[in-house]
Amino acid sequence: NISTLGLPQRRLATMLVVQLALEELDPEAQFLVLSGVSDAADEKVRDAGGRMFAAPEGELHIAFGLPVAREDDAARAVRCARELRQLASDQGIDANVGIHTGTVMTSGGQKLRLAGEPFHLPKMIGTATRSRGPLMSGSTRRALRWQAALRPLREVAGETVYLVPERDAAAAHDSPLAAPTAREAELATLLSRTRKSLETNQCLALEV
Repeated sequence: NISTLGLPQRRLATMLVVQLALEELDPEAQFLVLSGVSDAADEKVRDAGGRMFAAPEGELHIAFGLPVAREDDAARAVRCARELRQLASDQGIDANVGIHTGTVMTSGGQKLRLAGEPFHLPKMIGTATRSRGPLMSGSTRRALRWQAALRPLREVAGETVYLVPERDAAAAHDSPLAAPTAREAELATLLSRTRKSLETNQCLALEV
């Protein structure tokens, strides 16, 4: 396996940066808030299938798709971004959240390392404009394959920036497939019942 040899590899990943607004807090309050948010965020990120990386104080750097990619990495990142922004809000802290999907260079076997500055662009996207939610790049939107019409906010480093819709607005578009028609649902039910009947009688069904 080439990944165990520590050789550099190009991988498609979705990078997420959370920047916490801690400037107005005294040092002790900053430490307490950052510790609480970081611990809770680490659990949420792991549950979502992401991976946290070392980051400057007051920031969270997260990657989805490393070391193993999933088809829904972008969707996982978007859902996690909403949860992390809400987590910061629950602590009374504002947060800028940026998401970008692109190619990154990785190296290292057991200890994964990232080359260059893969979190630079999502950081720029997160601060592209004042918003009421996470911001994502056009590359991430394309990876999501949403059908919803989203209004572009501005351009950053050649990427169009979009506001991530609230959960209810986005949920119907997480899958690129349209909802089945009544006839399609009826046929699916009939096929399922037929398969169960054939299995009961130890027969084999061949799809043509």
